[in-house]
Formats: sequence, structure tokens, C-alpha cells
Amino acid sequence: MMVKHILLGVTVALSSASALASEVDTGKYQIDTEKCAGTEYIYDELQQLVEYDPAIHTFVTEDTAVFYSGSANIPHIRMTSSNSRGTHIYVVNNQNQPVNLFFQAKYFSETSGNKININPEAFAGIFSTSNDPLKSSGAQMPAESYGLIGIQTNVAAFGTGIIKWDASSCFDTAPITATLENYFNGSSGRYGSTIYMVNDGDPF
Repeated sequence: MMVKHILLGVTVALSSASALASEVDTGKYQIDTEKCAGTEYIYDELQQLVEYDPAIHTFVTEDTAVFYSGSANIPHIRMTSSNSRGTHIYVVNNQNQPVNLFFQAKYFSETSGNKININPEAFAGIFSTSNDPLKSSGAQMPAESYGLIGIQTNVAAFGTGIIKWDASSCFDTAPITATLENYFNGSSGRYGSTIYMVNDGDPF
């Protein structure tokens, strides 16, 4: 399922990307899985986009298109009734090449504990309703850009999520950093907030 969700944002233009490969003793090429950040994906012989496995995908050549993907969990999204609490997720593409960015979340009722269907997200920065990280195609983040996912509603709820990226470019270091802010609004404005560094502040 991960491949379907992560890589739907790859455009036709990306198919021209070349594989990074090294020649092995057998004369076959293998994609260098240590060179680039993220997990490598290729199209298999059935034209299905799959995670690269050198033991299986022995048909690759130096011209095989390779795509890269990474992700990080968002463990705590907080909302309360009357919009007094909410969450901001700040996402930065630190690389000099664009990436596709995806956000997926689940929300649960604070009272019953059951999963609920709400749409509390709003966007700022590079994200918008037309460049929406919730869509199956994701949002495009240009080089060195920032996007904000704001989550606030009048329902008392708890949520968890995941941020994913994909790209056709090989990055020496992972492209995305993200910060989560859980905040509380008082009668006179922002009363306090807690900052959480996604992935301990390391790029992913």
C-alpha cells in the first residue's frame, strides 16, 4: 500500500531519471542503495512501481529510472472543542530540487475513542487547496520552500499522522525537516505552546 500512496505524485517527466548503479562481478548492474537518501523504487517487469530488491530485480541497467521516498510519523495531533487547542506542522524542503509531499492523518474522538471523519486541515506557505498534501497526487514543494499544515476544529479529538515525500532526484541527505507545535489559545490570544521536532529534528 505504501508504494501506491507515496509515489502517486511522480509525474511522467520523472520517468526519464537515470538509475545510479554500480557494476558488480557478474557484469550486472545494481542500484547503489547507499548513495542516495530515502528508499529506492523502480518499475518492475510488470510495470508495477515497487521497492527495489537487488536479489529480485536483476534486470536493472544504468538507464533504469529510480525514484526515492522517505517518511516520518507525527505521533500527537491535539484538538479541543471551541477551537481552544490545535496543531501546526511546519514542513521545509531543504534541498535545491523539488519533492512531492504527502500528509495522511487519522483522528479519534476524545470521548468515545473511535475513529471519526473530520477535515480540520488548513494550509499556508507553499501549501494551498490547489497544492494540497492531502491529495493522492500530493503537493509539490519547490527547492528550499516551506509549507504549513494547520489543524484546528471545534471537536475534541486526538490524531496521528505521517509525512511522506518522493522525488526522482538523488539527495546526499534527506530533504525534509518538520516541526510540530501543539498550542493553546486563551481569551487574549495564544496562551502557550509545545514544540516537537519531528524525527528528533533530523532530516528524513
